[in-house]
Amino acid sequence: MLRLTYIYSNILKYYPEVSHPEIEQYCIESDKPKEYRTGNYLYGFNSLKWGLCMVNDIDPKAVRNVMRDIIFELIARGLQFALLETKIMTFSAMHPYKDHFNQRYTIPIDSLEHRVIGNYLFVINNHAQNLAGRIFSETEADAILFHNPLSHSAGIVFRNSSQINKLNELKDYLFKSFSAIEPGWITIGEDKTLIINHGHANLSPSSIQIPELIQIIENYSWDLMIQNQ
Repeated sequence: MLRLTYIYSNILKYYPEVSHPEIEQYCIESDKPKEYRTGNYLYGFNSLKWGLCMVNDIDPKAVRNVMRDIIFELIARGLQFALLETKIMTFSAMHPYKDHFNQRYTIPIDSLEHRVIGNYLFVINNHAQNLAGRIFSETEADAILFHNPLSHSAGIVFRNSSQINKLNELKDYLFKSFSAIEPGWITIGEDKTLIINHGHANLSPSSIQIPELIQIIENYSWDLMIQNQ
């Protein structure tokens, strides 16, 4: 397992001037099991964690220098921290690895099903690949429904900035509905941005398929919710 806190602390040992509180917190949260993460950071496709894991697969000795150069570029150019979560391949240190990554990640986002329910856009990911970062970067999705056919995980993740992320009654309804079908469902974060069954990771593979997730969402009292807005 790649531990970002170890790499980051090693960088600070030699370059203390690049200390960055948000990067430090990102690293701390990334090293926790998913169910214990409390931040709202992204670790999927095109994120810092994803990019460094890919570099580690190719050349483990290069990971520290790549992370160091990314931090240098972020600070020197005054870039927004959010780029580390969704646009890591735009950093110069990642350019040597682009061809390798492009060969491994070929699923076009526009090929995924898009469905509007209750005036909100849901994008469906039925692949084994974590596409959350790309979906939120390349579409206007308010939420992503996913089912991983390999790990048998399933769930829904809401865009932090979308109004749907404020619908606590909807989230409670979904969690109760999913849990009534099978065990293993949990919510992640104080605002329950992610509702998930980790599948084999928690020895409780999900049997829920995408059509069932959609049906549960469609059965929510959308008309009443819209009227009360």
